Amino acid sequence: SKLFKVGSIVELYGSGSYFAVPGIVIGHEEEEKSQSPSHYIVHNAISTDNARVEPEFIHPYRVLEEGAWGSCNIGLNNVYMVPCAIVSHEFRESGLVSYQVTYLN
Repeated sequence: SKLFKVGSIVELYGSGSYFAVPGIVIGHEEEEKSQSPSHYIVHNAISTDNARVEPEFIHPYRVLEEGAWGSCNIGLNNVYMVPCAIVSHEFRESGLVSYQVTYLN
């Protein structure tokens, strides 16, 4: 099992997931007599909730490079995804990435 330190920027998704959700590891829960975390406590960057997440759903964050296609949420109160392409990116003070995108038809 991978060990993500507190403060690590991660992506949350399962084997059948279409989307990944970025987050920041804010803690660990360990089982007795184990060196590996049984769960990570992750601050979800989308909904701003904290979640208790099993290790198999946590992966290293990968920055999307310029020209990559993705799905962008343009909804304010509800999720509304549309196709988009990455124009550029920059790292925020939190360590998360902010993307400039163009929307695709």
